[in-house]
Amino acid sequence: MVVEPVDEDLAVIRRDTNPDNGPLSTDVLDSSLSPSNTPETDRRAGSVAWTALRTSLRLLHVSSSLFPILSSAVGVLISCVDGLEAAAKHQGDYEELATTLSAMVDSLRQCTNSILMSDSMLNIIFSLERQAMEMREKLSQVEDRGFRDASASEEELLRYYRRVQSLFQQLQINASLSTWGIMNTQLTNSRLEGLNPVKPAAYDSSLSTEVSRRGCTEGTRTEVLAGLNDWLDDPTSASIYWMNGMAGTGKTTIAYTFCEQVEKRRQLAASFFCTRNAVDCRNTSRILPTIAYQLARYSIPYQSALCQVLGQNPDIGSKHVLKQFELLLKDPLQQTKASMPGSLVVVIDALDECKDRNGVEFILEVLLRYTGHVPLKFLITGRPEPEIYNKMRLHDQSRAAIHLHDIEKSLVRADVELYLNEELAFMSPSQIEIEQLSLRSGSLFIYAATLVRYIIYGKHIANPRQRLKSVLSLTAEPTKKHAEIDALYTAVLESALQEIQMEDHETEDVKTGPSGSAVLAGTNQRQDYRCA
Repeated sequence: MVVEPVDEDLAVIRRDTNPDNGPLSTDVLDSSLSPSNTPETDRRAGSVAWTALRTSLRLLHVSSSLFPILSSAVGVLISCVDGLEAAAKHQGDYEELATTLSAMVDSLRQCTNSILMSDSMLNIIFSLERQAMEMREKLSQVEDRGFRDASASEEELLRYYRRVQSLFQQLQINASLSTWGIMNTQLTNSRLEGLNPVKPAAYDSSLSTEVSRRGCTEGTRTEVLAGLNDWLDDPTSASIYWMNGMAGTGKTTIAYTFCEQVEKRRQLAASFFCTRNAVDCRNTSRILPTIAYQLARYSIPYQSALCQVLGQNPDIGSKHVLKQFELLLKDPLQQTKASMPGSLVVVIDALDECKDRNGVEFILEVLLRYTGHVPLKFLITGRPEPEIYNKMRLHDQSRAAIHLHDIEKSLVRADVELYLNEELAFMSPSQIEIEQLSLRSGSLFIYAATLVRYIIYGKHIANPRQRLKSVLSLTAEPTKKHAEIDALYTAVLESALQEIQMEDHETEDVKTGPSGSAVLAGTNQRQDYRCA
């Protein structure tokens, strides 16, 4: 839906550009189309379109003072107008674009007093400022060459200009629906709550504190995070990114950090962190309704379209996953695609922790087949369980992937050492002690975290230095200091043995092998266990 500028808006532009601020006759308007008829256009060797655009942007700059980020972006654009006009004074396309953009700017200005600033709008404004700054830099390069090679840069400038116009169009749609959102708050909230969203599943919910969910230590997992950000910002990349790894490789911590990063840029559309600690957070039938709920809080145009769907299908949250995807995501997103910013991501973490294995397969099948129809990308994390691994393997062409347990161990160990240094800084461990702890942790961050929790807890009930010494001298005796570590790995190993169909002798081989015996017997071979 595009809000078309009304005649009154254009009249405002013409009045503002009239020195006498009086009504302009038809004759004056017609004659003003000639650049030689006004001092302003003579001086700038341009047309009335550029003058109108300048005026429109300046008025928006003033009226948007309540929204500093919008005012800042418009300020950058104003600084580009003179250069654009000079670079394109003989190009009719630019003048036509200037006229269209001027009308959009004026239409947006009419809404500034009633804008409900959503994360979606902030994302668009961030993109607008970024495009304007890149365009200004390009214009500076052209001006340095004295416009000698302006034709060579014309296509690139035109792309920037059209992108700016597209972003203003998105802003216009969002702003025009802000009034709808304000007037229908009660009805909207009622319908959205009817989805019965799992609010604790959000990455930063209060549950995240209860389960000790946190981000990566500064400076760790940088290559993995850079790869995720590159994937998200690449418009040609796959719609789904599968980050998998064995237990303890840091999947949830990386996903949490990625959520923090993209939320700062207003690119996080929704998140659903599965966990065994909460029944609803491991129910596959609640994932899509929760994503729809969060996305409706993100984008007002989508919220409007979704509320229409919910008005006609109030019980859609109880339907099967395919119908949920079609009615809650695909249909309303296709209706509002023009208003949605690019590079939006939904993060689904630890899908393997959901209790319904058939449900996991079904939701993966739906996402892998149909995400190409929606303007969203999905990051999915989890252990490579058979129902997940087999489904992903069948769709190699439609998703990207990273296997955390295959990352070079020296890189992981360096990150583990950074983590240990930061967490144990209060007791100033030696580099040798850090290296020994890292060696025991191997490539498993969860092992390092468990050791840290054991040592740090000593601050309250014991001597942490003594606990560190105990950890560094692990023996075969199954004492209390091993209980938490043993409980964790015993649960992982026993769960794997129960779910994988093995002959009795094969199960016994796993239990009595080097890794299994280290976990189940609590021997000094613990440090060699890799969950593989």
